Formats: sequence, structure tokens, C-alpha cells
Amino acid sequence: MIRAVLSDMDGVLCDSERAYMKQTIAIMRQLGYHGPDTALHAVIGTSMRETYRIMTELLEGKVTESELRQFADAYYLAHPVNYRKIRFPGVKEAFEALHHSGIRLACCSSSPKSSVDRALREMEIRDFFDQVISAEDVVHPKPDPEMYLKAAEALGMPPEECAVYEDSPVGIEAGKRAGMRVIARRETGFRMDQSQADELAEDAWQMVEIIRRED
Repeated sequence: MIRAVLSDMDGVLCDSERAYMKQTIAIMRQLGYHGPDTALHAVIGTSMRETYRIMTELLEGKVTESELRQFADAYYLAHPVNYRKIRFPGVKEAFEALHHSGIRLACCSSSPKSSVDRALREMEIRDFFDQVISAEDVVHPKPDPEMYLKAAEALGMPPEECAVYEDSPVGIEAGKRAGMRVIARRETGFRMDQSQADELAEDAWQMVEIIRRED
């Protein structure tokens, strides 16, 4: 029986993966990167620390990681993401339904806590989540299971009674390694491998139906 849903944020609750990728490509082009855009897909689902490491490596010495961070921070500040505008259809209603049915909810994101909190509030869904676990709360980021295990512990739920709602391969792996049922939101834009998920859902409402079916 599923009594808790632990959800990723980017690419699951909102179309932020696409928004972030546009930002990443713009930053890299301005810093002199001439490689294929597809090489940048490696940052999807990773922590900011790993994202900057990958970007610095692809820039092949054009800038230091510190210089990249400084440039990127200024770019993000000048080009903020409008999370309410990119919230996936049905997400607010689906998570409200889970919340009111007594399912415990946690948002588990590799993004910085300040960004996650702002995004959830802009999407008008922050109040539905009992816990928010972000990159700052763990030592080992996804695909390590620490984030999901920590969320389950914070909710007072055993892993076998938790379902993970994810999209990226690293997130799916983290959920599986945590001993949880993993439902992946079907993703086609970046051609990510979602084969390790237990089930695929077209949207948040189909995820809810899968959870209800487990009762």
C-alpha cells in the first residue's frame, strides 16, 4: 500500500528542464562553447555542483568553474524562470487530491532549496507538501538514494510504502536504490532512458490513478 509520494520537481511538476536547458545553452554559447547541444543533456537531473563540473569540462579551459558560476549566477538573475507559467497541466489539482486523501507528500529536488521553495510557491502547490528535501540536505546527490531515504524518514514512512515520481535516469535510479516503487512521467524531448521505472505515467493524474490502484 502506498502511503507517501516523493516527487522530483524539474521535468515532473513543471517544464523546467526545457527552460533550464535553454539557459544552459545560452550561457555556454556566450562562453565560447561550440559543441552539440545534446552533450549538455548530461546535466539533466544532476545537482548544481555536478552541472557546473560538466559545463566547465565541456568548455575545455575557456573559463574556470568559479568564473562559470559567477557568469551563470548573473545570467539566472537576469533571466528568471516563471514557474507558474510552465507548471504542467493538472499538477496542482492532482497533488491537491493526493494531499486531501491523506497521502503524505515530499518534494525531492537536486535544485537549491531557495529555488525549490520559490518554484513550489509560484506553482501554488507548496502547501500540499509535508517535506521539501533539496541538494543542501544531502551529502550524496541522486543517483544515490540518500535524498529519497531522508524524505521517507522525515515523513515517518518505510520505503516500501513510498512511491517516487520522477523523470530522469539518475532520479529513477535513486528511487529504485531506495527500495521504492518508481513512477516516471513519460519524457520524449530529451530521449532519456526511463526503462528502469516500474511504471510510466503520461501526466500527474495518471500517476494518481496508479497510486490509487495500489490501495
